[in-house]
Amino acid sequence: QSTWGHILERSMGLPTDRFVSQPVDGDLICPVCQDVFEDPCMLSQCEHHFCKRCITRALEATKRCPVCSSQADTDSIRPVVKVLKNLINNLKIRCGFRERGCDAITTTESRESHEASCPFAPAWCSNINCPFSKAISSTSTLNRSHLPTHLAECDYQLVQCTLGCGALLPRCQLNNHISNCTVSLRCDVEGCGFQVAKGNENQMMEHMKEAIAAHTILLATAMRQQQTHFEFLLSQEAKQRQDLQRQISNQSSKIEQLSIEVTVLLKLSLNISSNKSAIWILPEFSKNRAAKDYVLSPELTFPSQTASTRYCFNIKVNLTGDDMGLYFVLKPGPQPELLEWPFRHFVRMTVLNHVNGQHRVNMISDSKGDCEYFSKHSPPIPENAEGRGRRNFLTAQQLESEMFVSEDRVVVVVELLDQYRV
Repeated sequence: QSTWGHILERSMGLPTDRFVSQPVDGDLICPVCQDVFEDPCMLSQCEHHFCKRCITRALEATKRCPVCSSQADTDSIRPVVKVLKNLINNLKIRCGFRERGCDAITTTESRESHEASCPFAPAWCSNINCPFSKAISSTSTLNRSHLPTHLAECDYQLVQCTLGCGALLPRCQLNNHISNCTVSLRCDVEGCGFQVAKGNENQMMEHMKEAIAAHTILLATAMRQQQTHFEFLLSQEAKQRQDLQRQISNQSSKIEQLSIEVTVLLKLSLNISSNKSAIWILPEFSKNRAAKDYVLSPELTFPSQTASTRYCFNIKVNLTGDDMGLYFVLKPGPQPELLEWPFRHFVRMTVLNHVNGQHRVNMISDSKGDCEYFSKHSPPIPENAEGRGRRNFLTAQQLESEMFVSEDRVVVVVELLDQYRV
């Protein structure tokens, strides 16, 4: 037991029984309060260690070190070395509210932040005359976590008279007040506002008889307002339903369209070899058509039958007129000297109909003219060569009336056939 109890109102340090590891190292015990150092410090003359509050109180009383009795004052107080402070900060300590139900274990360093928000910490009601208020009791059995529920139900919470007299009184007095309230009778018709003092029931009956017309108007107005509000809610619901149906319809159309396109491409993939075909999707068709210009695809390739390199080509779309022209433009590509020339393969070009995918046109046939074209234009082929194709591959009427344009795009398939002219 500390011999300094006469100058300490309460324990200044941290009680040793709160620490997880027992016994606590004696070098961490304050010689004044006999508890673990809280805010440790030391005296510069003798280097004895204490809780800061403990040594401050002791020096104010005696001006001597509590351990060796050497002369000292508060100006002699110095901070301890960081190693000692870290050793204390890392100790495991139980929450100071464990007797109220908290099982938390923290470090000494984080103890204060935990206890500042601990749900088991004591709380006091803010309502005057409540048994849980500080004015009534300095110690509270009410936990912080229970305070919101208590305040919502506290008998001493101030509430207004439900009869409309304007009185503000503790909840526990409300029933007694209502039985004696001067405004105890009120007209039941919403919006009327007529009220009489308790005991004037006959006056209220006279009011109900005389105000039939006025009450009828009030009730009719209230019904119209409710009807208007109900109709508004119905219209909003109908509008939301229409918007949702429109969105579902649009999405269904897109899904159906994509399904058709996937089906078409799958059918095509079953009929043509993957390395002997190329698919080009021309985007922003309406913008390109409005520009009245040529559109050139990225460079596409076909394999050669006799060499390791590949034939290169572009697809050229002519939108300078009302119709849509489509051309196959052969290019030299890398290492053209390794390829077989003249190019004699049959090439088939297709613009997909997005409904049935059956629109196919043989753009390069077995006619002598087609083969002579590529024979004459063996590499190098002029950069401005128009290629082989048809100016009116799709007429203006077809573009407008049939499903060759979907989601503002056109799908072109080019196939290298196994047959070729000898």
